Amino acid sequence: MAYQKGKTSPEIEAKSNEITSSIIEKTRLIREAIAHKSIPEYIPLNKTKTKLNLLDVHAWESKELKIVGYSYNATITEKNKPHLANLKSAIFKFNEELANNNITVTVGKCENSNSGYKTRAQLDLENKELKSMIEKLDRQVVELFRAYLQLNHFIKQNGFENRQYHELLKLHSQTENQYLSKVK
Repeated sequence: MAYQKGKTSPEIEAKSNEITSSIIEKTRLIREAIAHKSIPEYIPLNKTKTKLNLLDVHAWESKELKIVGYSYNATITEKNKPHLANLKSAIFKFNEELANNNITVTVGKCENSNSGYKTRAQLDLENKELKSMIEKLDRQVVELFRAYLQLNHFIKQNGFENRQYHELLKLHSQTENQYLSKVK
C-alpha cells in the first residue's frame, strides 16, 4: 500500500480510534461504579486500595471490557481533549466519593490481610451487613409480638378458658422491652 506524505496511515488512525473509544468506556465504567456506590473488581485502584490514579487508568486494559492500555502521551490529541477531561473529572469524583466512604469495595475485593487484621473496606462491609441483619431481626420481632397480641386478643374475645394457655400468652406478651411494648 502506498502512503502519501503528510497523511496518517489507516493503522495509526485505527489505533487512535481505539484509544478514544477506550477513554470513553473507562469514563463510563468509573461513573457507573460511582452510581452503584461499589467498586467492581476490574477498577484499577492503587496498591493500598485508597484511590484511583490517572496513570493506572491509562494503563488499564481488558479484553472482556474491550478497553486497551495506552500511554498518557498517546491521549494528547485534539479529538481526545474533551474525553480526557471527562475521564479526569470522573476519576476526581470517584476519589472524592471513595475518601468520603460513599463507595465500598465489593465482596470479591475484600481479601484477608496478611497481618490478621481486617481492612477498613472489610469492616465497612461487615458493618453494613450487620446493620441490615439487625433491621430484619427488628422487623421479625415486631411481627412476632403483633402476632402474640392478636392471638391474646382473639382468646379473650372468644372466651377460651384454658388457664395454662392464658398464662403462657401472658408471659410472652408482657415484656420489659420499651420498643416492643409501644407496638400495638
